[in-house]
Amino acid sequence: MRPIVLFSSIVRAMMRAMKQRKEQFMAQFGMEEISSELSSKRKKHRGRTMLHRVHARTREERPVIVLNSLGQPVGPTKEIVQEFKFFLGTVARDSELAPLNYRNFPSLPTLDKILDYVQEKYMVPHAGLNWVMDAVNSCWKYYKCQIKKKHFYAYDTDDLRWEHKPDIISDQMFLDLLQYWHSDEAKAISDSNKSNRLMLDDMHTLGRKSYAILRHELDKIDALESAQSQEDGNVCNDPYSEVIPPPKRKSRLHLYGSGVKKSDLKNKDTKSNYILPEEFLVGIKTQLVQEIAPTITAAVLDLIREVNPGINLVVPSTLQQLTPHDASSAPNRNTAQSGQSSKSFNQVLDDDELPRDE
Repeated sequence: MRPIVLFSSIVRAMMRAMKQRKEQFMAQFGMEEISSELSSKRKKHRGRTMLHRVHARTREERPVIVLNSLGQPVGPTKEIVQEFKFFLGTVARDSELAPLNYRNFPSLPTLDKILDYVQEKYMVPHAGLNWVMDAVNSCWKYYKCQIKKKHFYAYDTDDLRWEHKPDIISDQMFLDLLQYWHSDEAKAISDSNKSNRLMLDDMHTLGRKSYAILRHELDKIDALESAQSQEDGNVCNDPYSEVIPPPKRKSRLHLYGSGVKKSDLKNKDTKSNYILPEEFLVGIKTQLVQEIAPTITAAVLDLIREVNPGINLVVPSTLQQLTPHDASSAPNRNTAQSGQSSKSFNQVLDDDELPRDE
């Protein structure tokens, strides 16, 4: 065992012993009431992030999430991406969507419900669903770790643990957690995770900014330099790999964030720079057709009337709906030979009861 780990375990044991002596002293001299009065006067903290306005959002109000070529969210703005990550953290703390009394995240029976609920609040492309589940998995494990730290390791007996049980967890769920944490399997997994955690040398020091957002910002700056190097025939290597040593575990990738594998980097050049939801693209196409089609239709009809003044036009009902109302305001060149057919056609264009796209 390393000296730093041994020293930290000794400090935690001393802190627990001091806390227990303080509780015994206060119980002996009847100072519980004074302690409760002092605790009531303490400053209230903001508490957990809840994001009530996001959970109350309707399906029509959900924002679009833009992904990079690796399937990580980078837009449309940093604020929306940050809010999206906080929202996934609230989903991981939901006892109904992600209960804690399961050994690992893939064994949850509510994985489909998590994806459906996320899609109800944000319009996420299909290529980003794997990243979403990885993010919820990380938040779920971190939340479970915090519960174990504050309500299991902090007390020596189960009686004290039940006395300080968190209110946000049901009794049955807390009982299942205690039974599992006392098992030999959980202790072996905990020791293995501690040793793996000590292998981490490069800590994430960007705060709330992810590696995906950082690379997205740096790519804009390095775009001209990389293009110039390719024109000169120079090989453009990743500048980060020249500074950061390779990871100890070959399955990991440095400075790419979660959800990225080596196979994704091989197929990176064949993908587009940004990925948008298919539902959003279909809506944009429909909106463009509704805005452009009336103008094109009116121009085509005017051209036909100009070239063939005596033609008898029969306008379908679908074309009548796409024709703008002000198309009849154009000068009428069909006065000589148009006759009744031209008049009836103008009446169709001047009909105020027809639906218009404004």
